Amino acid sequence: MAGVRDAHVGTLLLVREQFDAGWAREAAHLAHRRLGDGALAPPWEVADAAGAAAAARRLACAEALLVVFGTFTDGSLIAAIAEHHPGPLVLWAFPEPPTADRLRSNSLCGADMAAAVLRQFHRPFLFRYAPAHGDLAQVGAAIAAARTAARLRRLRLGIVGCAPDGFFASRYRAEELEALGIRCESASLDQIFALARSLPPSALAAVEEEIAARVAHVRDHAPEQVEMSLRALGALRRWAEEARLDALAVECWPRFMTDLGGAACLPLGILTDDGLPAACERDVYGAVSMWLGRELSGSAPFLADLVRVDEDALVFWHCGNAPCSLARSTPRAGVHANRRVALTMEGALHMDRATGLRLAPDPADGRLRLAHFEGRGVDAPLAYAGNTLRLAVEGSTERFLDRVIREGCEHHHVLVRGSQTRALLDVATLMGARAVALDGAVG
Repeated sequence: MAGVRDAHVGTLLLVREQFDAGWAREAAHLAHRRLGDGALAPPWEVADAAGAAAAARRLACAEALLVVFGTFTDGSLIAAIAEHHPGPLVLWAFPEPPTADRLRSNSLCGADMAAAVLRQFHRPFLFRYAPAHGDLAQVGAAIAAARTAARLRRLRLGIVGCAPDGFFASRYRAEELEALGIRCESASLDQIFALARSLPPSALAAVEEEIAARVAHVRDHAPEQVEMSLRALGALRRWAEEARLDALAVECWPRFMTDLGGAACLPLGILTDDGLPAACERDVYGAVSMWLGRELSGSAPFLADLVRVDEDALVFWHCGNAPCSLARSTPRAGVHANRRVALTMEGALHMDRATGLRLAPDPADGRLRLAHFEGRGVDAPLAYAGNTLRLAVEGSTERFLDRVIREGCEHHHVLVRGSQTRALLDVATLMGARAVALDGAVG
């Protein structure tokens, strides 16, 4: 069982003795046993504002707080909690057991009052309403979303190079990232190129052996291009490890190909597959969105352009940066379709079910926006050189395209395996982001 100091999520049980406090305690401890995975601290009982403030301060190390309304309490308790703990809050009320007598807990009314207080304070939160003995999947999902939102505010992002000319979506404002809690480390392309050229032969040989085992036909391409592409992988990986980075946004073209002599496409896909989401075109918010997609899905994300809209499906494409784990068949090495420089990952992709997302400031007003959609993967061969993924979405593809254009969505979309919409909406709520459904989903 997690203690207070080593738990990732603190639990506060709000109880007033004027109600059936014994029933409330039993319910809370039952819920903790059923939810407990080592990350959730045992319930800390509070009955007044002073106790709530002290508990919130003591739990300052926790990523988030689960606030359980064992009984009705007034708004002073949640106000104290919000003042003394900056992390995400999840409110949980128990359904009232029928007694044909007085209310035993009035839990829901207490949560309702607390929600109004938090709204007044402009403090985002999640809410769940479920019995301790019932299905707790959505309570667990809310806790997971709160932890993800907390980790997003501690993200360490590596930024390499500059935004390509004319790629406005790749620009960013440092103050926007700081407001989200994201910390940035920057490196110039020249720094990365120098690191790549300085890799010792032993390190290069290890990278080559690794990639040859993961991707077919690596040695079928120009040896000097293969070497520099693999050196790029080694350099980016080493820099990220030394800087303790969680994601990368890399200016990939044209200088990786024209100055270094090898494409960054395959290296970015390999890094993404290995748990370090790496966005091309120095797409900073693309990298943030890739990290978020990976956190929620547990799978490698694909950063892609929407390049074709058919009556029954959408086609997403990119030049060869896709993770090998998403390949429809054995991944093979290729060359950049326009520049004819190796290495890329060539092949069609497939996901049984996919969620698309992009978390970024709305170009119109700067407010954080989450664009999202879901779809069913359609098994299809490679449509264009590089990587393609065919996806059938809910509702009309024509309406989908209309929403993308009218919203002014950036050209990069992030796609991950599975149905992640509910979790995305929870994270968006905690981040204060406006959610926009591009398909027929709710949001």
